[in-house]
Amino acid sequence: MDNTEWKPPYVAAVGIFALVLTGYVLTLAPTVTFWDAGELIAAVHTLGIPHPPGTPLFVLLGHVWSMLLPLGEVAWRLNLMSATFSAAGAAFFFLVVHYTLVRVTADLAEPNRRWLALGGAAAAAVIGAFTFTNWQNSNETEAYSVATFRQWGRSRGPVADADRLPRRHLDGKSPPGLVVGAGGGGVSGRHVADIARRRQG
Repeated sequence: MDNTEWKPPYVAAVGIFALVLTGYVLTLAPTVTFWDAGELIAAVHTLGIPHPPGTPLFVLLGHVWSMLLPLGEVAWRLNLMSATFSAAGAAFFFLVVHYTLVRVTADLAEPNRRWLALGGAAAAAVIGAFTFTNWQNSNETEAYSVATFRQWGRSRGPVADADRLPRRHLDGKSPPGLVVGAGGGGVSGRHVADIARRRQG
């Protein structure tokens, strides 16, 4: 695998999504849980405003989700939404870690490099998905699941854009943390490209 020709393993990412979602569904809370869940479920169902900061995106997504999925009670539907978004976030995290490992293992020979990147990214995604706090928040109605999905999804964008930068910036010398950190901070892929072009001058 050429260091400048990263091909995202989308099939493996889908597998990670399915694996994590299965684990979440098997342990999904059947109804309302403690703390903020009841308030969030009521706000989503009535299009109300929960405690600050209000989480309007979560409320709107949850309201639409609960209408499109007429199965079980509203609480169970929203618990499933949390699980689905967290599992999708784990899949995005897998892609970001895979990208990083491909870059930092440039000196390894194939197929060791390929398997290390796939195995390391899969381990990171699955372990991260089933840490206590993340697992707990993914089994109940919580806004963190949508935030996790959005955060790693935004990180995935600049990672993809980085592969369209000039070859000299993808020679393994540019720190992968630049791309991941920019995405995590909400910086767009265009900003990453601008940074690289300025370094070119």
